[in-house]
Amino acid sequence: MPPSLTVAVISRHSLIYLGFQSILAGVGTVVHLLPGVMSEALRTERHPDLFVLDLETDRDAIDRIRQIRSGAPTSKIIVLSGVEEARCLHTVFAYGVDGVLLTVQPPAVVRALVEELFTRTRHPGQPGRHAPEGVAVEEAVCDGG
Repeated sequence: MPPSLTVAVISRHSLIYLGFQSILAGVGTVVHLLPGVMSEALRTERHPDLFVLDLETDRDAIDRIRQIRSGAPTSKIIVLSGVEEARCLHTVFAYGVDGVLLTVQPPAVVRALVEELFTRTRHPGQPGRHAPEGVAVEEAVCDGG
C-alpha cells in the first residue's frame, strides 16, 4: 500500500465514512465527500489513492466513475453495494471500477480488499479499464435506481 493512503468515501451516510475510518485506522487518511462535492477532490493537486463510491446513496454512479477516471486516472475505485444492486455491477466494471465491496462484508474483508488493490503485481498502478469501447452496457440499470 502507499505509505500514506488517502481514501475518499463518497456517500450521504456518515456511518459509512466512520466505518471506513475505523477499519483503515493506522493505514492512512479517510475523507468523507458528499456526492455533490466530489468534484472538489478532483481539483486538488494530489488526488485520493482510492475512491469508495456508495451505490446506495449515489444514483448517478456512471457519471461519478467517469468524473473520477477523467480527473484522477491513476486512482483506484471500489463501489460499495448492497445485494439488491447486483444488476448494476456489470455496468460499473465496464466503466473502470477496480473492485466491489458488499455492505455486509466484515471489516477484515474491507481491509483485505484495500490491501489487495495496492499490492497487485500483474498491473501495478493501472486502474480498471477506463472506457467501455465496444461493450454494450445498460446505463439505465444504475441510473435512477
